[in-house]
This record gives sequence, structure tokens and C-alpha cells, in this order.
Amino acid sequence: MIKINIDKCVGCHTCELVCAYHHAQCYNPQYSSIRINFKDNYGIDITVLDTCDCVDHKKPLCITLCPTDAVTLK
Repeated sequence: MIKINIDKCVGCHTCELVCAYHHAQCYNPQYSSIRINFKDNYGIDITVLDTCDCVDHKKPLCITLCPTDAVTLK
């Protein structure tokens, strides 16, 4: 299961974009299993959908490319 540390996440959407590319070969967050939404002025709400199948990968792109190391595999 993909886990995102809310304290490290800056909301850059990199994980959403690479997830979408992995699943649909396009950079459209609509196809991502990760959803990042901004709430209020400063908060971030992150959801990892059940459609995430990256637990079978040793190091998914969302983990490798996260600039703040907020994404981990649990």
C-alpha cells in the first residue's frame, strides 16, 4: 500500500501525474490512484484509492520521483 506523509507533502502533484502515466500512459490526474486536494488555505487532503496496484512493484515511480520523500510503500 502506498502511504503519503502529510507532514512532508507539499502538494506538487508529481505522484498523481506519474501514477496516471503508469496506469494510462498520459499525464492526466483523472487516471491516477492518488488524489491530492487542497482544503482551506493551507491543508492538503490526500487519498490513495483502492485501485492502486503498485504494491507489486519494488519501487513505484510515485515514490522514486517524490521531491520531498513524502511517498512510501507500506
